[in-house]
Amino acid sequence: MPEKTVLDNGLRIVTETFPHAQSVTVAVFVASGSRHERDGEQGASHFLEHLVFQGSARRDNQFKVARAIEGVGGSLNGFTHHEATCYHAVTLAEDFELAMDVIIDMVLYPCLHESAMEKERQIILQEIKSNRESGAAWVHELVQQRMFQDHPLGQLITGAEQNVAALTRAQCVAYQQANYRPNSLVLAVAGNVEHGAVVELARRYFEPVAPGSPVEWGVPPNGQAGPAVVFEPRTAEQLHLCLGFRALPHRHPDSFVLGVIDILLGSGVTSRLFQEIRENLGLAYDVGSYTQPYRDAGAFVLYASVEPKRAVQCLRAILGGVDRLKEGLIDEEELREAKQFAKGTLLLGLEGPGAYAMMLGERELLTEELFQVEEISAGVNRVTTEDIQRVSQELLRSEGATLAVVPPKRWRSEGKLIDLMASW
Repeated sequence: MPEKTVLDNGLRIVTETFPHAQSVTVAVFVASGSRHERDGEQGASHFLEHLVFQGSARRDNQFKVARAIEGVGGSLNGFTHHEATCYHAVTLAEDFELAMDVIIDMVLYPCLHESAMEKERQIILQEIKSNRESGAAWVHELVQQRMFQDHPLGQLITGAEQNVAALTRAQCVAYQQANYRPNSLVLAVAGNVEHGAVVELARRYFEPVAPGSPVEWGVPPNGQAGPAVVFEPRTAEQLHLCLGFRALPHRHPDSFVLGVIDILLGSGVTSRLFQEIRENLGLAYDVGSYTQPYRDAGAFVLYASVEPKRAVQCLRAILGGVDRLKEGLIDEEELREAKQFAKGTLLLGLEGPGAYAMMLGERELLTEELFQVEEISAGVNRVTTEDIQRVSQELLRSEGATLAVVPPKRWRSEGKLIDLMASW
């Protein structure tokens, strides 16, 4: 069973013991993402994630940081999204204390060298450029920006080029000191280690550190004003499209229903859209769907990459698939298989300490609730065909749809897609 301890300075420690595992995953989640950035700070969370790996108080350059973990056969990585930054290490259980030392020293005492900052600035600018030039990647950014518009959830996690170019070392130092405080952090550990051992070691590192100001999550995003279609052409052969809908936050009572809707429509090769668009019609190689929950909002997105001349037919098939679900055209056997798929995917994905630590940490950071694996089977089992139709009708509405399209520059059929959306 997962366990939780909160230190006096606000640090939350969540753990799960895997007594037969050979490894331990140590992860520190920080309430620091594009959502927390003020004007002039856009991109700071992601920039800081890069810089933290470049050296810390005990290991003053990138090689020493990496060598400490890789030298014992482990791995070290991190990521940033709209609501959090995470740093995580995987080592053998016998090297648990080393993993804690490396991760915590990075997070609390990064060097933030000026020379490292200039190097990483160029790398991030290349990352942004590469993402923008890839239609398959950029269409997902485009639909996110349009769905959430001026809200921070609609900002690029990396920040735009001009933001990254303008960030100074002084800004990054101030941002780290303000946001990387114990009450803004969650320490998540899973593997062959006991909760008490984690807490004892965490106290040694964190108790001398004072808490910061309460985490500010900002205002929830407003509801979408109406349907939208946005085009951004590229020099390319393929056309990429995303059909997005504002959806549900973490821990919403209908979250499991939306998860099953995702599986029915586009997640997996037996999903309706994969079978219809790829297998039956041969319109697209890449087609699917995904959900993205946030603390107080969410998104549901359907996507496809097609030949430009087949874009209208492909979008018509996607809209038709959504309509059939909203009409309640689902039998009990299809629902049973989708629910089994949902449970199997989620539970098998949590068999290892790594994925479990990620789930523990993110859940605690964003909801202040301790993750219980038993929730998965219970939540999925409760989903009915009536739930599927109800939630589909509530969320997948034409008046709340956003269509983002990244077509080749030579393509001239924008009007057909606009008309199709208008008539839906």
